[in-house]
Amino acid sequence: MSKYVIKDKDGNVLNHCLLADLDFVEDNYSYFEEWKPEPEPTISAAEAARSWRDVELLETDYIVPLTDHPLRESTLVFRQKLRDWPSKKTFPKTKPTL
Repeated sequence: MSKYVIKDKDGNVLNHCLLADLDFVEDNYSYFEEWKPEPEPTISAAEAARSWRDVELLETDYIVPLTDHPLRESTLVFRQKLRDWPSKKTFPKTKPTL
């Protein structure tokens, strides 16, 4: 059994993924092709690092306006390290830490 994309004579998709034997598909459909999954998108180490950095910045946003938060000063330093990190030689291998 394999998966097939069933199409009409104009190439319009009628069924995106039919699980069937090739004999069945050939007997019942005139236009079809074997279904192949889309390849997973690959992201570079730099893109993954920037994504991680963006999440870290978002997760610490709430501390910035809280002048009496006990971790405010260290968080501000950490956030600056995050912003500067892409321009450092250690990017993307060594992540900044709080």
